[in-house]
Amino acid sequence: MADKVSITIEKYRIHLDPEVCVYHVEVARGDGVWEETCPTREHLEMFLQGVRAGCESYVTLPETRVAPDDVPTSTPIRAKGRGPTMSEITAVRYLTDDRDARRRNELVIWVGGNGDWYVAVVPEGEGTIGRAVRICTSGGASSKVPGLTVAIANAFRALANVAGEGITHETRS
Repeated sequence: MADKVSITIEKYRIHLDPEVCVYHVEVARGDGVWEETCPTREHLEMFLQGVRAGCESYVTLPETRVAPDDVPTSTPIRAKGRGPTMSEITAVRYLTDDRDARRRNELVIWVGGNGDWYVAVVPEGEGTIGRAVRICTSGGASSKVPGLTVAIANAFRALANVAGEGITHETRS
């Protein structure tokens, strides 16, 4: 008998561009909660197909775009072992949603042209480091640009240390 699955989908509007949305999905199952952020409706549909099939992975299409004319369709090629380059960051969006204090402010950085993403969440304050900072990465973004997690975590850690505030790190798979 399969575990009972509960799916919650929240649609977030982009702070500076109300025409662009992302979808945050939480799937509660017997083995815990599984979270995913889908930058497009197409990603959301593929993710839900994977959930329905009992599969914890889904394939993103290289041509999937975050917004029209916003993200290049090709992913720059990087030699193995080299550090990340700025050319691999294809979009940066600041999201805000006053309905949910935990996710009030999100900085989402898309890496590559295939929908891999990185998200840093600042739950308190507008553009400031509050009492705690959660830094989350998707598995795809971590493997695509391995130094990105460390670089952004170190930047937030330095700001948190100056402000005397705490910092935590979370990886989304």
